[in-house]
Amino acid sequence: MSIYQTEQRKALLDYLHRHQDQAFTAGEVARGMRLDPQITVTPGTSTVYRLLTRLTQEGCIRRFVREEGRQYLYQALACGSGEGHLHLQCSACGRFIHMGEDQSSRILRDINRALKFQVDEELTVLVGHCAGCEGGKSQ
Repeated sequence: MSIYQTEQRKALLDYLHRHQDQAFTAGEVARGMRLDPQITVTPGTSTVYRLLTRLTQEGCIRRFVREEGRQYLYQALACGSGEGHLHLQCSACGRFIHMGEDQSSRILRDINRALKFQVDEELTVLVGHCAGCEGGKSQ
């Protein structure tokens, strides 16, 4: 199946890939693209929502629920696919980190073996503090 590459789609993917360590709501993506001087073709907000939905279905980006549970966040897949590994988020700076496939596989396998529980990787984000922010956290 061929995927039609509009200029708006290319601009959206470019924006997300340049910010692949972050996750955004659809509104934040639309606003960020309007303010980004590198974006020459800015899609309207409704187009951003439509493109994000389509790109998620195609597996080009990942979608998950914000910690507060009322909004979806979207993130480029720096790893090429949303399967096979876990994601970490720093609660201080918001940075997203892709955990290595080997580390993720061990953790997921251990959880499955010990608890007979299958983790939904697409919906799972481990929250904590990144190395850059842990110094500001009181122990």
